[in-house]
Amino acid sequence: IAMPCTDGKRCGSVGRVRRDLIPDLEGCDDKTAATVAEHRIKRMLKDPADADFAPYDASRVVHSGGQVSYTGHVDAPNTYGDKLGMGFTVTMECRSGGLVVLDVKTTR
Repeated sequence: IAMPCTDGKRCGSVGRVRRDLIPDLEGCDDKTAATVAEHRIKRMLKDPADADFAPYDASRVVHSGGQVSYTGHVDAPNTYGDKLGMGFTVTMECRSGGLVVLDVKTTR
């Protein structure tokens, strides 16, 4: 797993998620927030095709102060092919045109 983010530190690459990379992405609902979060995490992985995300759970979506955060877990292979677990929280904001990723935090 490529781990450019660590506990409490911000990732360098945030911004609008390109709709052409996620089919049928519309709106700012909870399931869309989860999809955007997982897509953003996949961009950080060495082998995103072999990533296993925990199933969607509405209780992991939090709305606060005009922002929405999705917290999840992924098991994905590292450079040596060993699957490692990683927790993540992706914070987004709904703006015209869709969700914008504001912050990504990961934990081992």
